[in-house]
Amino acid sequence: MTEWSDGYVTEVGYTHGFYRELVPLSLQLAALNAGVKPPTGRLRYLELGCGQGLSANIIAAANPDVAVTAIDFNPAHIVGARDLARLARNERIDLREASFADLAADPGLGDFDIIALHGIYSWVSSENRALIRDIARKRLKTGGLLYVSYNALPGWAAAAPLRRLFTETAALKGGPLFERIDASLDLAKRLQAVEARYFSQAPTVGGRLEGLAKQQKAYIAHEYLNAEWAPFYCTDVRRDFEGAKLSYVGQVQLSDQVDAINFTAEQRTLLAEIKDAAFRDLVADMILNRPFRRDLFVRGRLALDPAQLFEAWAAQRFVLATAPQSVSRSITTPLGTVGLQEAIYDPLIEALAERPKTVRELMSTRALATIGWPRLNQALLVLTGQGAVNPALPQEGEEARAVGTAHFNDAVLNAARHNGQLSFLASPVTGGAIAVDRISQLALLARREKAEAVVDFIWSAFAAQGQRLLKDGEPLQDEASNRAEIEARLSAFHNTLMPTLARLRII
Repeated sequence: MTEWSDGYVTEVGYTHGFYRELVPLSLQLAALNAGVKPPTGRLRYLELGCGQGLSANIIAAANPDVAVTAIDFNPAHIVGARDLARLARNERIDLREASFADLAADPGLGDFDIIALHGIYSWVSSENRALIRDIARKRLKTGGLLYVSYNALPGWAAAAPLRRLFTETAALKGGPLFERIDASLDLAKRLQAVEARYFSQAPTVGGRLEGLAKQQKAYIAHEYLNAEWAPFYCTDVRRDFEGAKLSYVGQVQLSDQVDAINFTAEQRTLLAEIKDAAFRDLVADMILNRPFRRDLFVRGRLALDPAQLFEAWAAQRFVLATAPQSVSRSITTPLGTVGLQEAIYDPLIEALAERPKTVRELMSTRALATIGWPRLNQALLVLTGQGAVNPALPQEGEEARAVGTAHFNDAVLNAARHNGQLSFLASPVTGGAIAVDRISQLALLARREKAEAVVDFIWSAFAAQGQRLLKDGEPLQDEASNRAEIEARLSAFHNTLMPTLARLRII
């Protein structure tokens, strides 16, 4: 472990993830739903700890009105992020190799409308957390938003010893990082097999361990093997940022803001009796045993009056981000599986499958006109939280956004010839991205290059790299079975994915 890493894992790069919570529109909508005026117009955006920089590159490509600065202390991450920006002709992004201390001491940094950090706060030292708050205090504009996610208590209390087992095993094992991860997983499984009381008395840990065995090792390394790690009670994080002159707004995951699907009637009654907002959130976290929080703060909370709030919502567009037939008519919540009312959700999904529509347009749709704004609002929050629906940017400016996303998507499709590392394509409609697997990316590339034999085109990309497709978690060995799997996946590509990509103007 090198000194500059400050105990953070640097032997392997972080995963190439896109986190839709980081998209400016997602943060603006979360503020709006809490009745708080968000910053709008031309924005300056700062991401602290951008990792591989995929989210930052997507935001810059799909939002020409947003000037993106993204920093990470790992030079390998910044080299890769800059290379992607170059290939995507992404000129609206400033990618910097810098520590939080470097940034806090930079007099030329300027001020920002949005500061965001995802998967950072729990994984750095207390000194670095203090620097983050100092950056927020000095650099977030009045009226600006700060997004911070972190591992939360009490939800992480049961699994914290499992993480300690991993760090201790990895430290004693020595050798290559992935071998140390395998040794940690093996020991944990053996403890479970010999009926260690930790597993029987903390029954949720077994499920967590089972899920970890399916994760990429790079994710396990960064989540479980950093020297610094701490889960937090929401009240402590709130006090921390209040000291930086920030006020708590709410959860960025919109479905988390729908009490009806998260708490029983008795639980809602109990929560309503608690007058202190911060303490009420702590009690809510105990009811839910919430392990992860996505908190939104604002510097100067300006509440919108009911008329202003409704007008802002009425102008907001939404779009269906998946195939209509793929939208589940039930959702899994802390209350269990909850069915969605067909009389509300079916016409809403049908309307948004046609094209992006504003709330005002949805409310004038015959099938939705009589349900009322509160129920329509809840349905939109549920579907957005589920990922089936995305908030959409105004139609004005979409052509300019499409130029940037086309360049970015070309870079991703060309990379698919070699690997499936970049698994997201950007949308000028949403200002964000959706997941698109490598087979589908290669099919789009074959379409762009007018390849007559699409299966041949896709299989040649895999064969050239000595790669094979996976089916049920196992690699397919012979060429015939690989081709058959490509054929099967192309059917789903044409029937379900293509209409969605068209709706999002990705094609």
